[in-house]
Amino acid sequence: MDKFLLIAFLTLITLGFATATDAQAEGALAGTVLDAEGEPIEGAVVTIEQIVNNRRERPFRARAVTNENGVFGWREVPQGRYVVTAAARGHQRNSLRTTVRNDEVTRIRIQLRPLRRGRGGDEREVGSIAGVVIDAEGNRVANARVMLMRVVRNRRGRHIRHIAVNTNERGLFRFEDIPVGRYVLVARARGGGVDRERVAVVAGEETEVELQLVVRERRRGRGDG
Repeated sequence: MDKFLLIAFLTLITLGFATATDAQAEGALAGTVLDAEGEPIEGAVVTIEQIVNNRRERPFRARAVTNENGVFGWREVPQGRYVVTAAARGHQRNSLRTTVRNDEVTRIRIQLRPLRRGRGGDEREVGSIAGVVIDAEGNRVANARVMLMRVVRNRRGRHIRHIAVNTNERGLFRFEDIPVGRYVLVARARGGGVDRERVAVVAGEETEVELQLVVRERRRGRGDG
């Protein structure tokens, strides 16, 4: 066990587990965020989200910031499968999957690569957007269409650039390696409903968004009864 994971392990042990009287089985998750050379990254933002099969079940989510040794961790984490994501300024975001088990410390390591270089050798400032699409009752919507749009002005005039993804079976979506700036998110579903939100992408960070589909009533024309 390397020194960074050892620190993470000892940190979580001192925090302790949930008591046996808790109704839900829980464990702990600890780890380190490292750069391409294996050095710890301080101030990296790490998030976890539980993978659930039931759309009506609310997944466990948490957020932490690494310390000077690149260490992060949580205790009293419900047992189950998780997606762990780390982001830091000047580095590409990275995600991995892991499992938390009852009364155990799950130890992981996430390594981040430097940002891609542009034509002039400058770092490409990028971030990411992650979110969920829900309906009017708060239920997650699978296979909804989510479009990310940005207005670009150049010599030829004003243009709208966009990319689109569909939500997965849990109503989740993600846009990765998005250049910093302001955007508009639009979500639509085949069953009806639309939502539009303005978002800002920050370098090395993940912007979280919740889109709720609302069915808009059509205006009556003059010939309607």
